[in-house]
Amino acid sequence: MPAPTELFARPFERPETTQMLGVIAAGYTEADIIEAGRVFGHSADGVDEALGDLPAVLPHIHQLSDALSTQNPDNVHLIAARDGELLYDDFSVTHPDVKSHLMPASIDLLLSDDMTGELGRRFLARFDLDATTIKKTDRHFTIVDTGFSGTVFVHLADIIEVLYRTSLRRSGRLDIKLVCADIHTANGPQIIDYATEEVPRDAVLLPHTAARLGGSFAHEKHSRRNSPTMLLATALQLMPRYHEAFDGLVEDGGKVMAHAADSAPTEFMLCNASNVNPIAAAIAQYRVIQSALRRQP
Repeated sequence: MPAPTELFARPFERPETTQMLGVIAAGYTEADIIEAGRVFGHSADGVDEALGDLPAVLPHIHQLSDALSTQNPDNVHLIAARDGELLYDDFSVTHPDVKSHLMPASIDLLLSDDMTGELGRRFLARFDLDATTIKKTDRHFTIVDTGFSGTVFVHLADIIEVLYRTSLRRSGRLDIKLVCADIHTANGPQIIDYATEEVPRDAVLLPHTAARLGGSFAHEKHSRRNSPTMLLATALQLMPRYHEAFDGLVEDGGKVMAHAADSAPTEFMLCNASNVNPIAAAIAQYRVIQSALRRQP
């Protein structure tokens, strides 16, 4: 059986969850994915290290996904890419009854002039953020991001107000849920309130992430810094990616898409580091979706 090279055929576009479901259904293995990546010149070096914390993160992805499904299930859930990609894979497979989209939401993209023009209108319409829905319905939306302040929420609300002269934020139709919320600056609550619920102890068992941040983490419930919650959010942000962050919009075959930058910005916060490793990203997606399939009733 030939390798699933279609996973890497579009270098600046992550495969849809449904596409990876097809790869799994066809019986492809992780070895096949590695072979497919090598066809496009990608290296398998560093894959094991890049995925070192994934086994410990997976149970928390499940927990976050299940908690999210019970919070405003009638809302359209816009899960921010790239940081929320694996959460989206699990959520869309295990909770297909809750409408959700994986929405590119890099800050450079949201601050680009493209977003407040015609390309921006067409792009947002892909995520149910079209003029009819915004101006003539009472549809509510929940943005889902890893952390820590929810800047994505602020920028997207501003873009919608510029384009449609309607404030979803002030009308209470747009909110945000975070994996880890900074107690001083967050624009919304955590998906799971670890201030009132016990923090899962294995959230501290993320040695690769802790090493990247240069230290150990204390068991503190009420602070973003040095907390298992922050470490979990950071682990999600440091998972391997298919491509760099988004920096604008392009039209491709009549479809408006987010454009991935050719290289990482020269100044990049560690928690949002580049971490581009297409083979590792594909294997992470493969494992998360396999795990989600096992969770289905």
